[in-house]
Amino acid sequence: MKTMRIMKIELAIEMIEGVYDDVEDHEVIAAWQYLIDIGLVWKLQGYFSRQAARLIEDGVCTPWYEN
Repeated sequence: MKTMRIMKIELAIEMIEGVYDDVEDHEVIAAWQYLIDIGLVWKLQGYFSRQAARLIEDGVCTPWYEN
């Protein structure tokens, strides 16, 4: 899955954390994919790297090198 648009890091994190009520599931997945693609997800708190690994294992997101 390619990230369709460039988003700000802060926005991606806030979307994942549920700060906004009007965010759809596909937008949250795109936020996860964006953080994976730029490599930041592995440098954030443990929750982010563990969840990203699960999303990759489940085929919801792809590793950065497959994009």
